[in-house]
Amino acid sequence: MRTTSIIAVALAGLIHLGLALFGRSNPLAHSLFFGAVGALQLAWSAALWRRPTPALQRLGLVLAGGAVVLWLLTRVLSAPFSGTPGDVSALGVMAALSESLAVIALLGLITEPRLIASRQSLVLLILREVLTLVLVGLTAFAFGVAMETFLPTVGLSMRHR
Repeated sequence: MRTTSIIAVALAGLIHLGLALFGRSNPLAHSLFFGAVGALQLAWSAALWRRPTPALQRLGLVLAGGAVVLWLLTRVLSAPFSGTPGDVSALGVMAALSESLAVIALLGLITEPRLIASRQSLVLLILREVLTLVLVGLTAFAFGVAMETFLPTVGLSMRHR
């Protein structure tokens, strides 16, 4: 499960970096966000490969799950700095599916030891983790909306040239 999560998050990171570098139709703010997320995902993958710890597993779960929730939100609601919901592209779907696979693998890694040591049910353990992911995705979306309001959008909403 660890290797699966590492590969899945690294693939999503590469996709996000590709979108940052070559997504010419994206607003500049989206490209900056994709670049930061992609770099963070690749760094997390390398860190977990070198030294797997429960804290890194949780961080990866939050990163991957929060990204999936944010992707889903921005397909339905207007994405910050663009004014419209995001397109459902093949690369976006691949990144979301890869992150979803990582979420499943990381949920298994995180909940297995807790289930053995805890009297809580598996459903409650997983629901607690999923609630965290939803909150992270909502927070990221709210942060983007706030930045759109507080920052001048002229430079950040411009398309790449």
